[in-house]
Amino acid sequence: MPFDSLLFWIFLAAVWLLWLISPSALYRRVVLAAAGFVFYYLAQPTFVVLLLMVTVFTYLVGTGIQRAALPQMRQRLLWLGVGGSVLCLAIFKYAGMMGRAGIRLAEIIPGLQNDAAQFILPLGISYYIFQAIGYLVDCYRRQAPEKVGFLDYALFLSFFPHITAGPILRSADFLPQLRARARLSLQMAAPVLWESLLLITFGLFKKMVIADNLAGYVNEVFSNLASASSPQILLATYAYAAQIYCDFSGYTDVALGAALLFGLRLPANFRWPYLANSAADFWNRWHISLSHWLRDYVYFSLPGLRSGSPFAPYRNLLITMALCGLWHGAGWTFFLWGLYHGALLAAYRAGQPLWRRLKALPDWLHNLCAIIFVQQLVVAGWVLFRIEKVGDLRVYIGGLFNLDSLGGAISALSSDKKMVAGMLLLFWLGQFLHQSYPLTDYMKARPWNPWAMSLLLLLGLAIVTFKQSIAVPFLYFKF
Repeated sequence: MPFDSLLFWIFLAAVWLLWLISPSALYRRVVLAAAGFVFYYLAQPTFVVLLLMVTVFTYLVGTGIQRAALPQMRQRLLWLGVGGSVLCLAIFKYAGMMGRAGIRLAEIIPGLQNDAAQFILPLGISYYIFQAIGYLVDCYRRQAPEKVGFLDYALFLSFFPHITAGPILRSADFLPQLRARARLSLQMAAPVLWESLLLITFGLFKKMVIADNLAGYVNEVFSNLASASSPQILLATYAYAAQIYCDFSGYTDVALGAALLFGLRLPANFRWPYLANSAADFWNRWHISLSHWLRDYVYFSLPGLRSGSPFAPYRNLLITMALCGLWHGAGWTFFLWGLYHGALLAAYRAGQPLWRRLKALPDWLHNLCAIIFVQQLVVAGWVLFRIEKVGDLRVYIGGLFNLDSLGGAISALSSDKKMVAGMLLLFWLGQFLHQSYPLTDYMKARPWNPWAMSLLLLLGLAIVTFKQSIAVPFLYFKF
C-alpha cells in the first residue's frame, strides 16, 4: 500500500477514525500497534511472522539487558541480540539477492515459492532491524526508556506510516511520546492538522509530479547507455539526482504528516541536502536518521578512536560508509558508492585546515562555490547508485565523454526531453531560492492562511494533472 495509492488513504482514514473514538490511551496504542501489523500483512502476508519474531526476540533481549546486574551478562545479551538481528538481515535481505541460497531457503519457508521477489526483500526489514539494534545498544548504554511494555515496543517497530522506508526511529525519542500526549487537544488540533496537510501535499507533489515524471526519462537512458548521447546521459544524471531526492523525501514528508494525525512527531529525514557546502554537511542533511544511526552505533563503536591514532577516524569513516552502501544492497555498485562517500568525508576531514586558509572569497561567494562543488560530487556519486553493475560504469563514462554526440545538445532533445530539462532547471533553481525565500517555513508558520491554502490547492491540482497513469514504485522500497 504505497502512499500514492487510494488503498493507503482508505486504510489511514479507517485507522484514524478508530484512534479518535478509542476511549483511552491504552486502546489508542492498541489500535496503532494492530494497524501496523495489519498494514504489513496486507502488503506482505508471508513476512508478518518475521516482523513479529524480530519484535518478540529483541524485546526480550532488551528487557534482559536492562535487568541484568552483571556487566558480562549484559554484554553477552547485547551480542546475542545484535548478532541475531544482523543474521536475520543477512539471511532475508542478502541471501535472497545471491540466487541459490535464496532458492533453498524459499523451499523451506511456506509461501515463498510463489513469490521470489518478496523473498529478495521483506518490506522495511532494513529499517526495523536497525531500529531494533539501536534499541538494544541504547539498553546496554542505559539510554533507552526503562520499563517499556511489549505493546509500546511493538508499536515502535511496526508504526505503519514509517515502516516501509523510515525514518529510522530512536526509542528515546518515540516511546516517551506515547505517554506524553496520546491524543490531540482541541487547542493544538488546528495547527497540527495544517502541518500534516502541508507535509502530505508537498510530499505527494514531490513524488507524483517531479519524481515520477523524471523516472521515465531516467529509466530510458540508463537502460540504454550504449546508445544514449552525451547530452542525454548528462541530463539523465541530474534528473536522477532530483528524482531520488523528491521520491525519498516525498515519502518521508507523507510519513511525517500521517504520524502527526496521531499526535506523534517523527524525526526529519531531509534538510535540503543539495544546499550542503561540504561532504559532512550533506550527510547531516540527507537521510539524516540513517547517517546519525551509523555515526552513533557504528562509527563511534569501531575501535581506535580513543587510542589517539591519527588514522583511526579515516579508517572508521571508510568502514562506516562502506557498510552504508551495503545496507542499500548486496552489490558492488552500492559498496563502491559507500566507499566513494567515505573517501569524500575523509578528504573533507583532512583538508579542513587547508580549506580555511584558502578562504579568500567573500563569505556568500565562498559558500555558493562550496555548494555547487559539493552538488557535483554528490551527483557524480549517484551514478554508482543508479547503474545496475560495475561494468556499466565504463559504458556510462564512454557515452558521457563521446564528443561526437555533443553537437546540437538542445536541438537534439525532443519536446518531452525539453520538458524534463525545464522541470530539472526549476528544481535546481528552487533549491537555491529556498535559502532566501523558504516557502515551506513561511506556510508552516501561517496555518489556514488563505494564500497558503490557495497554493496547496494549486499543488493538489498539479498532482492530479501530472500524475502518471501507471504507478511508479518508491525507490527506497527496495532497500
